[in-house]
Amino acid sequence: MRGRAESNESGDARGARKAFAAAAVQPRGAVGPEPDAADLALINERYALAPLGAEALYVRRMVLANDALDRTYERFPPAVLERFAQTLPGKPVLVAHDKSELPIGVIYRAAVRPAREGEAGQYSLEAALYMRRTAANAEVREQIDAGVIRAVSIGFRYDTRLCSVCGADYFDCPHDPGERIDGETGRQADGAIVYYTYAGDLARYEACECSLVYLGCQQQAAIVKGRELGVRSWELGKAGSNRSPNSQVPSPGSAVYRSSGTPRRFTWILPERRSPHQWTRTRLS
Repeated sequence: MRGRAESNESGDARGARKAFAAAAVQPRGAVGPEPDAADLALINERYALAPLGAEALYVRRMVLANDALDRTYERFPPAVLERFAQTLPGKPVLVAHDKSELPIGVIYRAAVRPAREGEAGQYSLEAALYMRRTAANAEVREQIDAGVIRAVSIGFRYDTRLCSVCGADYFDCPHDPGERIDGETGRQADGAIVYYTYAGDLARYEACECSLVYLGCQQQAAIVKGRELGVRSWELGKAGSNRSPNSQVPSPGSAVYRSSGTPRRFTWILPERRSPHQWTRTRLS
């Protein structure tokens, strides 16, 4: 029966069916898990010290951040997302922001694009990662493909965060993130929610790494099924400049890059003045 059915199928129909089946079981390019020709060329040109074939690489796309309120009542304006897109290529992929361990991958593309239907916010920061296929990372790759490992989080340096109610810097503000305040009286009420917007000198912002985590601070930050990155994607040393945005020197006298050479950084803590269930970022000296 199978032989007669196939013999009655036209050559064009048979070819279309085989092409569909091949595409279904062997996704390529932006979809992953293997790079397309353009991505392979970019990885070999910019990052790999020894030539790598497509079969040796594993690539995936992720939505790292957006301009919606996150789980700690903070938000990135689109300009900050764009700065992250400029400084992400070439940065490491870690596990749980653990800088004591070596990276498991590298970011090789990043872009800011309008949010798609169902996504949080109005703008999304996308990035593409690659890792070399090894026996050691086989389980991680399989768990990513299965959708078990999917949440991601961005690590970064920044300048300041401003309160939505009083406009003060986060560390000088008397309000708590998430509480409702009457803008005129300053008292707790059923008014606007207090949140903080990242602001200040964009030259002081830098995306330092992204991590696989159990749950990201950013809403819907996750590894996703591949689509092409936005029309304005950043590659190391590209996007209208011969110099990588990662090499830009912050303005002199910056509070972020002090004369000691030690930048402001952040970590996750449980601050004393906030309820125990709220995690937030703080700068370290």
